[in-house]
Amino acid sequence: MDALVNRYRSLSGNLPINKDQAARGALRVLRAGGVVGILIDQNTAPEEAVFVDFFGIPAATTAGLARLARHTGAPVVPAYTYWDPSLGKYRIVSEPPLALERTDDEEADIYAYTTRFNQVIEAFIRRFPDQWLWAHRRWKTVPPERSLSIRTRKG
Repeated sequence: MDALVNRYRSLSGNLPINKDQAARGALRVLRAGGVVGILIDQNTAPEEAVFVDFFGIPAATTAGLARLARHTGAPVVPAYTYWDPSLGKYRIVSEPPLALERTDDEEADIYAYTTRFNQVIEAFIRRFPDQWLWAHRRWKTVPPERSLSIRTRKG
């Protein structure tokens, strides 16, 4: 399935970047004047995550996009596709770049940016709820303080 998805993603010249090389690969593409697409509505391992609300529940969300945006100053342009039944085709929509204010507090910026990214995704999903394909457990990884309270209640 992964090979099929990557083949379709590559039809217009996009090249998948291996997760293990994501930072280097993304920086290389940006330095060359390219565009990097990042899917961030995925559960993330705790060591790579920022726990920010997603539909009101803390979700382990990648900090990678926020770190990349803050480090490079590259604009973050939200984009999504949706099925347009009147055309019988998918439409691609890109929004204006997000205003991301940089402060002297890197961790606060990462948290604020990641929160904003999740809010943007929530807005897309609310607009087209029937078109969000979600085949994984978004809230699988729980914040450390929640996992402690869950263990305490069970045990």
